[in-house]
Amino acid sequence: MAVRRFLFSICVAAVLAAAAGPEFEVASVKPAIPGQRPTRGDCTGTLVGLEFHCASLPLKPLLLIAYGLWSDQLEGPAWLGSERYSIVARAPAGAGNAQLPAMLQNLLVERFGMVVHWDTREMPVYELTVTKDGPKLKAAATATETAPETLPMTTNKDGLPELPPGAPNLFVTRVGGDQWLTARMESIASLLNTLQFQIGRHVVDKTGLTGVYDFNLRWALTSAGADAPPSDSGVDLTGAFEKQLGLKLTAKKGPVKFLVVDQANKTPTEN
Repeated sequence: MAVRRFLFSICVAAVLAAAAGPEFEVASVKPAIPGQRPTRGDCTGTLVGLEFHCASLPLKPLLLIAYGLWSDQLEGPAWLGSERYSIVARAPAGAGNAQLPAMLQNLLVERFGMVVHWDTREMPVYELTVTKDGPKLKAAATATETAPETLPMTTNKDGLPELPPGAPNLFVTRVGGDQWLTARMESIASLLNTLQFQIGRHVVDKTGLTGVYDFNLRWALTSAGADAPPSDSGVDLTGAFEKQLGLKLTAKKGPVKFLVVDQANKTPTEN
């Protein structure tokens, strides 16, 4: 009986911890229409004004946004990645993207009965540090008053597309046998989250770089296929980090936090 009380108290603490902080003023959460698939722009993972929209999205990516995780830091039922939901929510006046994770945590607890706990495991990681010559990142240009989505892409001296200064965004595309990334007003965390699948391991950021920056990155595709054109960059992603950004990825083993989903309901509570 004492063990049961102890486990129950852990579950209650997990729910209460997730439910602290700001909440959406109103939210509609529904199972997605059968066969519906999200289109580009259906869920940006950010607030648009005070609105948060996701169409036909599994709970797994929402959990990653809510808790600031990489995909390899989440463990739970398989249906978290397959069952799809459509969400329309409105944040309270004055709220911004800094409050979005807490609001999503609350939403998951209230509408799906989500119960979670943290675990730590030793696993292969990369440590990201600044090279001895220092970072090759430019401090971000001042934000433009023009809406970023209305600003046209520019072209650099090599004919490659670049985002204009002052337009916060990150864009990745293939160029021949290379991958090309252009970023404006983006953080190191944003860069790592975008490239986590290409990097292949969790990255421990030890750069101490906390600002937002303007930068470009070009590296050779390692799985482009035999018929793909040759790489012009001549460097893999690790080499590109060091040569082009002044950042070094070093393979190590280290502790990584995992979020474990202990309980969740497939059917959300009514709106």
